[in-house]
Amino acid sequence: MKRKKVTLGFLGLLICLICCSHCAKGVPTPVEELIFQKSRFAEPIFFKLDCADSPDEIKRLRKQSVFGHPPLAFIQGNSMKREQPEILNFLTSNNFANVEEMIITGPYRGSIRVNFLSYTDKIKPFIIRGSTYGTYGASFDIIIAKRILKSIDYINNYTGRPLGFEIKFCAITFTYALEEILPGLPKIEKKFQGKAVTYLDPEDGKWKIEQLQLSDEGGTEYKKLL
Repeated sequence: MKRKKVTLGFLGLLICLICCSHCAKGVPTPVEELIFQKSRFAEPIFFKLDCADSPDEIKRLRKQSVFGHPPLAFIQGNSMKREQPEILNFLTSNNFANVEEMIITGPYRGSIRVNFLSYTDKIKPFIIRGSTYGTYGASFDIIIAKRILKSIDYINNYTGRPLGFEIKFCAITFTYALEEILPGLPKIEKKFQGKAVTYLDPEDGKWKIEQLQLSDEGGTEYKKLL
C-alpha cells in the first residue's frame, strides 16, 4: 500500500512537470522576442532632465558687474527649485550635476538670486537622447533602469475569427521587475504584472502585438522614492 502511494505521488509529480514544460514551450519564439525584445517592455526607463545653463553666461556674470556691483557670493548646493527638485537633489548628491547659486546685489534692486545648472562627465554614459546643452527650455533623457522578465504565468494559444476568417492568437500574463542602471538609485523590490495579446497576421505571416499592458509607471517609480 505504501509503495502504491509513492508510485501515485511520483506519477502526479511527473504529470505536473510535463504540464509545466508544455506551458513553458507554449509561447512561440517570435512572440517572446516581439514582447520582451521589440516592444515597450524593452524600452529604457528614463528621467527627462533640463539642459544645463550656458557656461558662457556663467562666465560673463562672474566677470562683469550687475546693477553696478560685482557678485557677492557663489554657493555650491542643490537649492535650485525646478519642476523636479527630488531628481535634482539626487543628481547633485551623487555628483551627476551641480547647481551654482549666484547672489547679486544692486544699488536699486536689492539682492537677487540666479541659479545655474551644470552636469559632470559622470552623467554622459547614461544619456540616451539629446545633449546636456541646448536652447532655453530644452531637455535630454538619461537611462535609469530596465525591465527584467521574472516568469510567464499564463499562456493561452487560441484561434478566433474577428474578421470572418481564422486567425491565431497567443495571450500571456507575466511577472517582471525593474533593474537599476543609474548608480545610487534606490532598489525597487516590488514585482510588476504584465499582459500581452498577440496575433499571427495572415497577410505577412508575422506576429503582431494587439495589446500590451505594463503595471509600472516608468521613471515615476523611482521619483517617488527620492
